[in-house]
Amino acid sequence: MVSDTIISDSIHTCKKKGMGVAAVTSMDNVMMTDDGVTGRISISRYAFRRIQTPQTYFLGALKKAHEEALEKGIEHENDTNNIISRLGRNVYFSKGSDKNLKINTVEDVAMFKALYAMKNGDI
Repeated sequence: MVSDTIISDSIHTCKKKGMGVAAVTSMDNVMMTDDGVTGRISISRYAFRRIQTPQTYFLGALKKAHEEALEKGIEHENDTNNIISRLGRNVYFSKGSDKNLKINTVEDVAMFKALYAMKNGDI
């Protein structure tokens, strides 16, 4: 469900800032937890962004960041953006959308099917 606008803005932001990472503000409240059962610290929904794809980088800069991370012992990160932030650099956001779904669960598939049907006028 990623749109041409989101892809274009990611590329445009990358050209201006060196990267363009699609992101959206969450409308959900978030709490930190140590045990997965209880919450300890509430985080304002306006203080963070949900990262999406596309994530646009210049290849040379991306390779250099990964090499620098290895030199500094930064390993086992699940996302390039984590590496960039661990190196002390800013991650630059581009436009995202709540319709830009990442499909990980059965519920995500159902949401995709509903949005796809709406987009095609089937509903």
